[in-house]
Amino acid sequence: FQKLNKQELSKLKEIYENKFGDWIPDIIVCKGFYSAVDIWGKIFTQALCLSQENTIFSRSPFHRTLGYDPFSHVINTSLLKYKNEIGNFHISIKENLKIEIFKLKLRNLIRNNSPIKKELKLNKKRFKQWVLLPLTGDAAYTMFKESLYGSRSDMVDYIMSNIPKNIGVFVTQHDKVPTLTDEDIKIFETKYSNFIYLKNYTNNIFINNSLYYFDDIDAVLNLTSNTGIFSLIYDKPVLSLVKTYNDWFKDGQGIEELNKVLKQPKKKKNNIFYWYLTHYILFEKDFYKENFLYDYLQNKLEKYRKNGITFDFFNKVNDIEDISKYTIDCMKTYYENIKKKNLKQKFDKIKQRINKLKQKINKLKMLLKILYKVITVYYS
Repeated sequence: FQKLNKQELSKLKEIYENKFGDWIPDIIVCKGFYSAVDIWGKIFTQALCLSQENTIFSRSPFHRTLGYDPFSHVINTSLLKYKNEIGNFHISIKENLKIEIFKLKLRNLIRNNSPIKKELKLNKKRFKQWVLLPLTGDAAYTMFKESLYGSRSDMVDYIMSNIPKNIGVFVTQHDKVPTLTDEDIKIFETKYSNFIYLKNYTNNIFINNSLYYFDDIDAVLNLTSNTGIFSLIYDKPVLSLVKTYNDWFKDGQGIEELNKVLKQPKKKKNNIFYWYLTHYILFEKDFYKENFLYDYLQNKLEKYRKNGITFDFFNKVNDIEDISKYTIDCMKTYYENIKKKNLKQKFDKIKQRINKLKQKINKLKMLLKILYKVITVYYS
């Protein structure tokens, strides 16, 4: 996760040359948190280095989206380097309307298919205002030294101790790398009456997905989660709890600005969302197009060799209407399959009950037959 020193870079280059000889790559792609620039950029100075990572949609009910950033995906990203250009990106009235329609359809689908409606409704009455705290794995705010408040439970404790008691806090965790243990959760629930961690079991699948909370919150307290970017769909303000990650879309910095952010009027960021969807990220459907990835990387390499990395490096990739329809269709298909699965499970349970009832009836019949024989023999 960290930059290599000169000795480590020299050793890495030596290993590479022993394996590949004089061959030099045109493009180097690293996956995940790893920065291609920090690892390989100093060895192959002419190569275009890209870091591949999940973007706004990475889990069900969405199909996956990816970003190829020429810097990183956590710190020093293109989104941070060009935050002013992104913030000032102009969209037409027509494009703005398309974004609004897309957002509305997304919100309606999520609301109508939420598995935690009842739990949220019951809890909503307890506090006047609510915020969402989506926790990420330790690497995001420890290894990158992005956190303003330390790591793990210490950070959560500091945040909770600085939030007014009349503001409820919905806490969610990363599904693969949870930050808090069950013991941690119990401690916080006991110590802070406004610490709310919901558990809901639907179809034997653990559900604690941040996207179902947005209708019921007033702001997001974001670390380095894509949940912060998801707030653009709901026009919810974002309070950044890390140093730089959220700078291109945040409304406030640090838990100390919570009251100020909650009092601010809602700010629409449709131009930011439009640019992000159409210029920065790639959708799963794109990779099924013939030669798409080759053409995409070829285009980036040509731009890099001609002008280096500039804001124009990110040209328009997808049409907003196309990706809107694609995303909505994917969501509808997912939820329809869930409903079918639920219906099948209900029918299977009914079948099981009928079969058990049949077995009981058959046993009763056998007992009656035996009883009849016994009675017959006795009276004969």
